[in-house]
Amino acid sequence: DRPAELVTSKYGAIVSLKVVLLVGLVAAGNLQRRRVLHRTPLLRRHFVGLVALELTVMALAVALAVALGHTPPPA
Repeated sequence: DRPAELVTSKYGAIVSLKVVLLVGLVAAGNLQRRRVLHRTPLLRRHFVGLVALELTVMALAVALAVALGHTPPPA
């Protein structure tokens, strides 16, 4: 009900963190897209690093979704 619960409750903290992770995924995807569309050379190690980072963030987002499903919402 209250916006303050986004930082004071465990449920709100998980939701906030998941939003941050998803925004990060969008940013990483946008970076990759701009590189591909503009044909900017992307070194293989940078590409592999970015993919690894994206996969890690995706795994964390899924883990947070599971945690969210097991966390009661604030009363």
